[in-house]
Amino acid sequence: MKNLSFYKKTFFLVITIILSIFLISKFSLNLIKKEIINVVNSKQFEIFMSNQFKNKLQEFANKEMTDEEYIFYKENFKKIYIKLEPIFEDVKNEVK
Repeated sequence: MKNLSFYKKTFFLVITIILSIFLISKFSLNLIKKEIINVVNSKQFEIFMSNQFKNKLQEFANKEMTDEEYIFYKENFKKIYIKLEPIFEDVKNEVK
């Protein structure tokens, strides 16, 4: 009988621990998610990302392009232009 009581207590303790871990992790993940959303939506993050973009753009503009980079950009800009060409034509016609 004592042995059965021990197993019941152990089982209850294990279930309690598992549920506690689940609840704590659920609430902490929600808290972390909210904090990340707050940071991403903040004006400081927007300024940071804008400055990073400007710096990378300036680095890119000042660096010499290799032949591989030239081919890569040429092919991709060509794909973009072909995809957007109808829009460019519509804008041209509307401006005239």
